[in-house]
Amino acid sequence: MPSTRLLPGTSRRSCSLIRANDGEKHPAIVGYGAVFFREGDPGTEYQLWSDTYERIMPGAFDRAIREDDCRSFFNHDPNLILGRSTAGTLLLSIDNVGLKYEVEPPDSEPARHVLESVRRGDVSGSSFMFIPLAATWRELVVGDQHLWYREITEVELWEVGPVVFPAYESTTAGTRDGTSGERRAASAESQPAAAQWRSWYDAHVLSARESFDAWQRGITNTEAAAAQRTRDRERRQRRSRALELAVTDFRSL
Repeated sequence: MPSTRLLPGTSRRSCSLIRANDGEKHPAIVGYGAVFFREGDPGTEYQLWSDTYERIMPGAFDRAIREDDCRSFFNHDPNLILGRSTAGTLLLSIDNVGLKYEVEPPDSEPARHVLESVRRGDVSGSSFMFIPLAATWRELVVGDQHLWYREITEVELWEVGPVVFPAYESTTAGTRDGTSGERRAASAESQPAAAQWRSWYDAHVLSARESFDAWQRGITNTEAAAAQRTRDRERRQRRSRALELAVTDFRSL
């Protein structure tokens, strides 16, 4: 059976401080925000509920790194922004491990604090927030137990960056020169402190349950994904209208 070790949006890989080379203005933080499913590696499966697991499949980020305006926060906190893809301060790439990011933080006191914490090994995990755009459900029978797997094949990528509690059992930290740090254990009960992440996670699990129920009823994954995109678009439109009304009210003062 898979091991309960990760939550959606968390990485099994560490992030590392990369010292600036000659000619570079700032050091950068690099890490894997997400890892692809690998057969035989339970750390690349994410438990949604007791008998249901989620996998990020190779190719899931191909469109996102070309088109999405992704940010990098520390601890999923938008008040601690480290970089942004459209600004060129966040670079995203894909290899056979997963989604790799390199972010060049601003020259600010909070960012310097994050850099020093990563360098010391106090912060060694990465995480990300996303919306699944396409997924396939599979059922497997292991002994006398039925298990279900949600294999995500395309996502809308919101944010990726270093976190204090990425909710996995252990990780390693190192630098670009290959130096490794000691292994560190983290409680499986630990949760990222940011309320925004918790809000995202709750919505993500609810959305997964709705998708699972639809699949069980025989609705195609294409229809379920289209319905999810419609809900997401309507939510963004409501936020935009609320912002416009707020601006109008402010100008009328």
